[in-house]
Amino acid sequence: MYIYLSGGLDSYNLLVRNDVALPKSQLLELDVPAGTQVCDKFGLHHRLPVVKQLYDEGEAAFVANIGPMVEPTSREQWDAGQVQLPPQLYSHNL
Repeated sequence: MYIYLSGGLDSYNLLVRNDVALPKSQLLELDVPAGTQVCDKFGLHHRLPVVKQLYDEGEAAFVANIGPMVEPTSREQWDAGQVQLPPQLYSHNL
């Protein structure tokens, strides 16, 4: 199953790795496999216990920064600035 969100959800309010408006006591702690991310733990919004359960059971995963590209792009082309990128890529996170 996939959940497609067409706006309206800021991933930093869903899957948290830094300070946000939510107190730490309101976050559901997610353990991350060592060495796979920039930190070993994330916080999940407290109103999503079913998502936490699915994640803990290996039945759900989080994928960030995805979306349609303007043209096929390799990492090398991206790094060299050789490809056209979609408008508002990374939205307000620049």
